Order: sequence, then structure tokens, then C-alpha cells
Amino acid sequence: MTNNQQQYTDFTKAIEFFGFIPEKLVIEFFTSGANNYVIGLKHENRTWAVSISFPKTENISKEKLKSFLRLEKICSYMTDNFKRGIKIDNNNKFMFDGNCFVCDSVSTKNFIKKLAKIQNYEFLAEIFNYKGVFLVKKGAPSSETLEHNIDFADLMIKSISLLHKQTGVVKLVEKETVKKITKDIIIELNAMMSILEPDEKLKKEIEKYDNKWNKNKNSITKENVMREVLIRSGKKFDEILDKYLDRHKLNLTVHKSFVHGDAHGGNFIVVKKGDIKEVHPIDVEDAVGLNNEEKKHYLFDLIKFTISAYNLSMIFGNPLETDGLIDSYYKNFDLIKISN
Repeated sequence: MTNNQQQYTDFTKAIEFFGFIPEKLVIEFFTSGANNYVIGLKHENRTWAVSISFPKTENISKEKLKSFLRLEKICSYMTDNFKRGIKIDNNNKFMFDGNCFVCDSVSTKNFIKKLAKIQNYEFLAEIFNYKGVFLVKKGAPSSETLEHNIDFADLMIKSISLLHKQTGVVKLVEKETVKKITKDIIIELNAMMSILEPDEKLKKEIEKYDNKWNKNKNSITKENVMREVLIRSGKKFDEILDKYLDRHKLNLTVHKSFVHGDAHGGNFIVVKKGDIKEVHPIDVEDAVGLNNEEKKHYLFDLIKFTISAYNLSMIFGNPLETDGLIDSYYKNFDLIKISN
């Protein structure tokens, strides 16, 4: 099927599939990023219930369309596996209910215009010149982010082990080897920071997070901020880890699974429902492993998350050692029973 023949989802059907009532949606916000527009819709008391993304161009590029369609597949895969939730322990669950659809232009624009008229909401005129498809995503419920929950050593690391075992991993790399690789990568990142000449994009990221997390302008905190930005930026972390996988000959099928792909500390949120906590992965655009051929080594998630948790715990004054995080992952992996 070519792109011209592709059958995209009707906007109203997507909303109904999310479990929302179209008539109860209202426009909550409109933002304009570097490359995309995003419209946020509220459903009754649930904020960020739906987000509608589309590029700031008249027509969608082939690359952007490909990324939209891929994200739709990733979210479908995750929802199929984790919508009902899988128990982490007696009080907590790992979940994914962030389905998304690539919706056709006509039905989406008609719905947005209707809402805007009802609410007297004024959009930029040029957004309705856009002729392409829209990415319509279901948002997570009201939540707090991992960065401020600081439950790296238990709830979050257990969630990652559950994700990996449920989606492919049958055997783990020897634990002491993983601990050594993690420490070696931190040493390498520290050496990079000392000679780093960041480009403008990286400079802005460092400045943004330093202003956010390092208000007292502490030099040690700045180092942790820089290390965190480095593992979040570009593909440098993947290149470094690839080198260690080759060096230790760890690229084995039994170690592969679906991986989040950008499993840093900020890409998991906690949703509280009474005494129950739900861990939801977010920003899964870089996820890999929808079929056996493209599954990736679980260490891409584990080591990235471990270093991120180390960075953030240092930044927020509750320092954790990487060895303890890895121990927790391994202990929980052994306890997990695969859910069919």
C-alpha cells in the first residue's frame, strides 16, 4: 500500500478508542515548538488527555510521515502488552496506555475548527493551511515525574526489568561485567566533559537543565548535569555502549528485547491512584524491537537508566551507587513470571 492509498484513522474513532467522549473534549493549550505544532485537549477533569501533533509545514515530509506511522506501531505494541498493567509488587504496576493514531487531515481539522468555534479559541491562521495527517496521542493521567519521585532504586528499575523480560530477554549478562561497563562508561563520559566543545544545541540543553537543577551554580552539580545531558543528546551514548558490547562479545540473541531506546530517568512517570502507583514509560519514539529481527540488547536501556538515575540522585541530593541499581534490576528479573 502506498502513502496515497494508506487508510488513516478518523479522528472521532480514535477518540472513542481512547475511551473518551468526543463531545466532552475542550482545547486546553496550543504550543509551537521548533518543528511542530501541538494542540492539547482536556477531557472533563483530565488534563493533557489528548495531544494533536503536526509539522510546521504545508505538507508532511516522507520522513515525518514514516516517524508518525512507526510511533503508531510502537504504541500499539506497548498497549497490547501492558494496557492492563503487570504487577511490579503487591502495590504497584507497570503500564502503558498511551496509544496513538495517525489521523486523516479532514476529520481532524473539522474537529479542531468546531471546538475552536465553540470556545471562541483563536489559532494561528496558517495552521489550517496544513494538508497532511495528524498524530493524535492519548496522554497519561495526572502524574508526577520520576525526577521528583526519586524511586530509582526500587520501583523504576524493577519496571525496566519487567519490560525486558516480558518482551524477549531470556538470559542476563554476568552482573559484575555490567557493573564494570557502567563504571567505565561514566569514566569515559567524564573524560569527554573535560574536553567538550558543545555545539549550540548542546549548549542550550546544558544551560536549560543547569538553570532548572543547579540554581546555586555548584560546580559538582554542573558536572552531573552535563553528564545527564550527554546521555540524553544524540546517539553518542549508543556508540559508546556498542563499543563495550563488542569488546565483551555480548551481542547475543538471548540478551535482546524490546527496548525503550531513551530510557533516561525523566522518561518514566508515576501515576498515583489511591495506594496504587503505576509506572508509565513515555517518549518511546526511539523504541526498538517490534519484531525479533530488530530487538536490541537490554543493556541499552539498563545502563542508560542506571547512569541517569546516578546523575539525578546526585543532583537532587540523595546519591545512589550504580552497583545497587544493577543489583535491584537483576534480583527483580529473577522473580518475574512472564505474563501471557
